Amino acid sequence: MLLKINVNNLVVVRHQCEYEEGIQEIGDYAFWACESVKQVIIPGSVKKIGRSAFCRCKKVEKFKIKKGLQEIKDYAFCDFENIKQLIIPESVKKIGKYAFRNCKELEKIELKEGLQEIGEC
Repeated sequence: MLLKINVNNLVVVRHQCEYEEGIQEIGDYAFWACESVKQVIIPGSVKKIGRSAFCRCKKVEKFKIKKGLQEIKDYAFCDFENIKQLIIPESVKKIGKYAFRNCKELEKIELKEGLQEIGEC
């Protein structure tokens, strides 16, 4: 059985979190320690990912950020345990401190031109 919920442009389809175009910000602690989500897709309309928004989402295996995002706040993706690679689009100007802290399996972060500030690692 497939579970699908659509609330304020957020679509959750059994273990997948996908925002639809139109939403502009993912708030602080929005999915903190949400261990059921395995896949997250951020559309180009999102401009900011808040502090610890996806921190401790330990089962996430796929995380896609589309061009349009401008800021990633502190600790946004800390404690991802299964992500091996992240591609940060060229639209991102600022990455906060410890955004990828304790991402034990992370082997590669691809940063594009346009990034102006990166916080402490």
